[in-house]
Amino acid sequence: MINQNPFEVIEEIYEEHYTYLRNFLIGLTKSYDIADDIIQELFAKILTDPSRVQQVTYMKSWLVKAAKNTLLDHYKKRKPALFHDESVIESLLIENQRQL
Repeated sequence: MINQNPFEVIEEIYEEHYTYLRNFLIGLTKSYDIADDIIQELFAKILTDPSRVQQVTYMKSWLVKAAKNTLLDHYKKRKPALFHDESVIESLLIENQRQL
């Protein structure tokens, strides 16, 4: 992975984890469109700084955390007044995940 082109590495990561991330995000958002938007935004961030993934040991866990943070950012941009308290957001996501 170290000697590979970073964009090829990112493409491999995308292909390997896309389905899992999409299902995870659909479970949280109940929306295919939002899930796809979050994945697109996440990988756009990764593509702007490919060095982010070079030091990751557990890729799936890192991607899930990054996807969750990207989702939180997405909701904060759309409804900033509703999300002043980050613990409320976290508890809503956790509760939503438990209901699945």
